[in-house]
Amino acid sequence: MSAGDRLSRLRARMAADGLDAMLILNTERCPSRNVAYVSGFRGTHGFLWITEDDALLATDSRYTQQAEEQAPGFRVVRLKGEDTWFEDAAAGAGARPLRWTARPTRWRSTTSRRCSSARPSITSRCGTC
Repeated sequence: MSAGDRLSRLRARMAADGLDAMLILNTERCPSRNVAYVSGFRGTHGFLWITEDDALLATDSRYTQQAEEQAPGFRVVRLKGEDTWFEDAAAGAGARPLRWTARPTRWRSTTSRRCSSARPSITSRCGTC
C-alpha cells in the first residue's frame, strides 16, 4: 500500500471519528514511525498536519529536500526557530477536535484528547516529552 493510499484511509477514518484534523509527530525526543507510515518521509524530525483538504509536513532545514522527495503528496514547510506553522495551520482549518499521536500505535487504540476551547491545548502522552 502506498503512502497516498494510507493518507486516504486515514482521512476516511478521521471523517468516521468526527475529526477535522490530526497532528502526527516524529522527533528525536519522541520517535514515531507514524510519520513515515502515513507520508513516506523517513527523516528523524517531522510533523504532519492532516485535514480533509490539506496534508502538511513541517520539518527543519536538514530534511526539507528529503521531505519533498519522499512525501510528494504533502506540502512541505521548513521550520524556523519560533515558527507559528502549527497555529497558522490550525487556525486556517478551524480544526476541532484534534487527535495527536506521539508513539507508534494502531489507529483504534490511539490516545485522543478532545478540545472545546478556541485555542486547543494538546498534551504529550509519549512519556519523554
